[in-house]
Amino acid sequence: MPVPLNCRLVPREWEYIVGDSGAQAVFAQRAFADGIDSIRDRLAGVRHFVSLDFERDGWEPLGEWLDTEPIGEATMHQRACPDVYQMYTSGTTGRPKGVVVSQDSLLCVLAQWRLALEIRPRERALVVAPIYHAAGALVTIHTVASGGATYVMVDFEAREAARVLDEEGIGFAMLVPAMIQAVVSDVPDAGDRAYRDLRGILYGAAPIAEATLRKALDIFSCDFVQAFGMTELPNLTYLGAADHERALAGRPDLLLSAGRVGPGASIEIRDEHDRPVAAGVVGEICGRGGQVMSRYWNLPDATAGALRGGWMHTGDAGYLDEEGYLYIKDRIKDMISTGAENVYPREVEDVLFEHRPWPT
Repeated sequence: MPVPLNCRLVPREWEYIVGDSGAQAVFAQRAFADGIDSIRDRLAGVRHFVSLDFERDGWEPLGEWLDTEPIGEATMHQRACPDVYQMYTSGTTGRPKGVVVSQDSLLCVLAQWRLALEIRPRERALVVAPIYHAAGALVTIHTVASGGATYVMVDFEAREAARVLDEEGIGFAMLVPAMIQAVVSDVPDAGDRAYRDLRGILYGAAPIAEATLRKALDIFSCDFVQAFGMTELPNLTYLGAADHERALAGRPDLLLSAGRVGPGASIEIRDEHDRPVAAGVVGEICGRGGQVMSRYWNLPDATAGALRGGWMHTGDAGYLDEEGYLYIKDRIKDMISTGAENVYPREVEDVLFEHRPWPT
């Protein structure tokens, strides 16, 4: 089962993840070999260090390693695993946790995405989100499963992203809000480009300012879809292209929502006593469905707490309106109490964005 490593972490953080996961092989490009070598003597469980693009003592070239690990039909059946990958959380509240996602969970996500985010055979998808992140990994898998091809940008640069979207035959792209904002506000000729092949842009992973989204809709003239989820619960809600059209036709408030629950899933907002609350009341966002993680690796208590009652408790605060649209406020633990009132940082950020000057 693969365990993607965040290339932006420092070696001591890799050491914890490799050790905690029980990984027996480490695969690395040249850029990361020195970092891995600096902690090699503390990776006691690793039996193979495999190089992807370099030669060095102590590292097995990928081709040679593959020759020693023949994979035929019998071997595949022997090694069949119900889990497809183990991805570590950011660890903002402590040590990173290994999120185990099953084959069935992945198939559920792919089924949803084919309804919400169709990619056509031979279509090119721009992947900018890192593949060690759930968003980048799932977009890549969805594209390949749909018969498409990925165009990978290892490092985001706004001018290059605008050029690629316009000139490289990109039909679909996944961009986080900060990337969209950088393209539409910092690239002088972004609005002059044609983007002839671009059919859709998926955004998510963070809140987006309404002004940013409106500017992007005007520049790219394509469908926009927002997806909300987390590593433990890939894509719970979707704000589809039809929702964006409805927003521009008189419901601009919908642009601030994360959409409605996807097919085959359920969503509830719960209070501090784990009881469902009424529409319009802020509480913890909880979801369930086939896409929920299997467990946290080697953390049965954390798993039981997160999945209590059969619902994934996301730690995000939000509310549902009368139509079932989800509005995200912030992380539960980020709430500010001031003057006997609860204030979420997102509300402050939205006000600040209203004062940002936009290029004409």
